Amino acid sequence: MKLNVAVPPGVKVLSPEQVDAGIRTGRVPREPGVRLYGHKLGYTSFSQVTRGFALALGDVGLFGGFVPLDFFDEEVAYPGSGCDVSVNTGMPSGVARAKLLGVHKERWLMLAPNSDRIPGRMVEWMPELTTALLSPSRWGVQVLRDIFGSKLPVHLVPHGVHSEYQMVPVSREERRREYEEDRLFRVLHMTSTNSERKGTKKLLRAWRRFGAGVFDEKRLTVVCRREGYAELKECVSELGLRNVTIMPSDGAPYAFVNRLYGEAHVVCQPSRGEGFGLIPLEAKACGLPVVMTDCTGHRDHFDLGASVLVETGDPAPSEDMEGATTPSLSADAIYEALCVARENYPSLDARARRTAPAVHRAHSWTNTTGRAMKELLR
Repeated sequence: MKLNVAVPPGVKVLSPEQVDAGIRTGRVPREPGVRLYGHKLGYTSFSQVTRGFALALGDVGLFGGFVPLDFFDEEVAYPGSGCDVSVNTGMPSGVARAKLLGVHKERWLMLAPNSDRIPGRMVEWMPELTTALLSPSRWGVQVLRDIFGSKLPVHLVPHGVHSEYQMVPVSREERRREYEEDRLFRVLHMTSTNSERKGTKKLLRAWRRFGAGVFDEKRLTVVCRREGYAELKECVSELGLRNVTIMPSDGAPYAFVNRLYGEAHVVCQPSRGEGFGLIPLEAKACGLPVVMTDCTGHRDHFDLGASVLVETGDPAPSEDMEGATTPSLSADAIYEALCVARENYPSLDARARRTAPAVHRAHSWTNTTGRAMKELLR
């Protein structure tokens, strides 16, 4: 992945020697904007969020430089050493780089919890290395405020949708025709974890009932991490499922994912714990109905577009870490939501298509992340 954001006028690119000297003496020339620390390679959630922040900061005139945590070169003089503010959108431990490589008055870390806890060691070192936390959902903000109290301020900075995710009218028309003439219904589910917080195995159990219809053809595609591929294939075999495709991927280019969205009638994301949940928002921007929970980070954008609710229950133990909880989830609830989506697809499809452009505009990275960052730095 390439970050195509130019260094703005006035930003000084210091040599590594100048940076080292400035850190020792505390005298680094002040530079405008925000220095971004994040991931450059691939299409993981870290790299997607990093790219979104870079675009947003550039569009609102706050981009002051970028340091790639996953492709760091000690010989490169990265711009932005003297920016007052740094933001880390990569692995949380990477925030230490901001303290070592620049003289930033503020060191902010983007953190999206997936349960009501974060690792205890992080709780210990974060107040030493960061001056504030950013989280992309109201639920995430509240989780972190409950954990850190007065030790660290926590600010809401939502994620957005990349411009590459676009509704393709021809694809939407083809899906409508398949539904009406061929009685075909395609469902897409995407997971970036081997844990059950995204409800993947419960979705497969729900599919055993949902996909068993004689007269209707139903197809499920699950995109998963490569290291979880064998386990999910075994689960499909044990359940005796038909018309299920397991597709291994550790992050794919936007054009490929946009094509996957175009080939589905609905996206199903029955997550128990999401710091934000990019996939439902992207799908809605592409004109798809989404079968989803409205808990944790999903709550912030459930009401957008065309959503079908997967009911969740009281807090239950989460695989996120020992002692963590998230709302409970059942295969029956997923099955019932899929039935609602299948039965009401024509009206859901019409609403999803009608609202897609507005979702895309309102939730671009510039209009979400950029606006929030500009407000924080007023």
